[in-house]
Amino acid sequence: MKKLLGIVVLGLFLQGCGGAGISFTTDKNRYVNTPESTLCIDYYEALITGNIHSTPRREMIEERGIDCSPYKEEGIIKGEATNAYYEKLKGNLEHLGSNTTSNNLKTRPINCSTRKVGGYNRTFCY
Repeated sequence: MKKLLGIVVLGLFLQGCGGAGISFTTDKNRYVNTPESTLCIDYYEALITGNIHSTPRREMIEERGIDCSPYKEEGIIKGEATNAYYEKLKGNLEHLGSNTTSNNLKTRPINCSTRKVGGYNRTFCY
């Protein structure tokens, strides 16, 4: 019963991931009502970042006959800024757990004591 409930909750959660403009699908029809400037800038950003949504955006640009040349530079700058942000984020994540304080905490001895509290034994560690 718990497995079935877990599967249902997981399904509802994954279905909810499609809201607020976020989707795992690459359907070009998602971009039918997107303004030209946003579509073009996001297309160039997706090209630079390697996003899977660049192809459907390109298809919609071609279908609508949009000239994206005025937005090319802005989209490339946005893509490079996104890449720089993620590189900086990866650099920050690599340092987690590698400072001297965390290494000292890992090698520090742990002192524990056990006391009888109520009807059971309780262990406290510091």
